[in-house]
Amino acid sequence: MLNQRSAMRGLSSPTGEFTLKQFRAFVAIVETGSFTGAARQLFQSQPTLSRSIRELEDALGGSLFTRTQGGAVLSETGHRFLSHARRLLEVNAEMLAGMALWSARRQGCVKLMCSDAVMPAILPPLLRRLGASYSHSELEITDGGSAAIVEALLAGRIDLGVCVHQEGLPPPLLAHPLLRVPAGLLCTSGFRLPSVIGSLSDLQGVPLGLHGNATPLMSALLGSGRRIDLLEPAPFVSTNIAALYAMAGTGRMAAFTLATCTAHDIARGLVFFPTPQLAPRFTVSLVTRNDLAKRHAALELLLEACIMEAPWDASVERFARAPGN
Repeated sequence: MLNQRSAMRGLSSPTGEFTLKQFRAFVAIVETGSFTGAARQLFQSQPTLSRSIRELEDALGGSLFTRTQGGAVLSETGHRFLSHARRLLEVNAEMLAGMALWSARRQGCVKLMCSDAVMPAILPPLLRRLGASYSHSELEITDGGSAAIVEALLAGRIDLGVCVHQEGLPPPLLAHPLLRVPAGLLCTSGFRLPSVIGSLSDLQGVPLGLHGNATPLMSALLGSGRRIDLLEPAPFVSTNIAALYAMAGTGRMAAFTLATCTAHDIARGLVFFPTPQLAPRFTVSLVTRNDLAKRHAALELLLEACIMEAPWDASVERFARAPGN
């Protein structure tokens, strides 16, 4: 038991307050079972994560974990603290959702457009956090290609976008990068791929599928002179990304796509092989217009949380959160 003096001495971290970063670190260790797994999940260095836990333990006056060969095991203090930590993170998400909807009601319908490469991973947690109070008249959500999102933002038809890009976006737009994503091949575990893939020529003879001809991936390939459309056999082209992944699931072809594919339910059970040598990595960004009067801060933070916490493939890199978040 903590006595009153030790509890009073440890009511806050050395910075003067508890931080969401500390709570996220603690819960991530519980969920992954190790400091290493949690650091990877949160895209933090292990020393940074360990420091967050030490600050939390100092504040609480007791150890939260016992390290074993099998990983990190909760101590009695950790067990008692876990429900409180999870509840705090839930309250933070509820607060952001509530403020996002309040802002939308006050300013009129907020329009969000999300890349179909990431929409399936973030829409369920977003709607779950918005809860029963969500109304389409307050927050209008659509999906589409990244080029269409940029065009809609510039034209003022939408307020907020989540898009995939390589190059910088036009100056009137503000981009907050969240993920760095490689291209690669999605296929069944038994699908035969070349042992070495150093160039497109190594994919000659491999049945491939592509998502459209005007995607950021195709634009990047064509811009660098890589003509994947000239391979034999000719790649199957689908305008529907779910249909493309369904075709890969038959074992008859590999989908050449982005690593965000593994967050789609229809791609569950398939294997993703990154091929960074064929195309530079892409960035997933939260994008707004450079107009402070029309910013929707709570919704932006809620979207960021949904994106950062989605179960992306291990090849996807998360940009570090701002200090203290």
